[in-house]
Amino acid sequence: MKKLSLLSIFLFTMASVGLSQEKKTEKPARITIVKVEDTKPKEKTVSVEDQIKSLNNQLLALDKKEAWIRENPKELLIAVDQGWFENAEKTRVAIRKELKELKK
Repeated sequence: MKKLSLLSIFLFTMASVGLSQEKKTEKPARITIVKVEDTKPKEKTVSVEDQIKSLNNQLLALDKKEAWIRENPKELLIAVDQGWFENAEKTRVAIRKELKELKK
């Protein structure tokens, strides 16, 4: 009797597990690939006057920073050690060159 009841419980359990694991017949939707014609970001057009203003502001900022560095002895030592003045002069030359080209 015990064997029969254990066997019936086992069969009932297996049948219920089998029924609960039904396969779904629905297929997932296909993924479609859409080609994008232009993926590059559009460049902003900046007027020559705005470029000149920006370059002049950069020159003013370099002058202000240099004045601040020269007022602070600790910062002056650090700037000299790191070659800040040489880099600032290279930047000024590049900015002036670009300004000259824009003003033509």
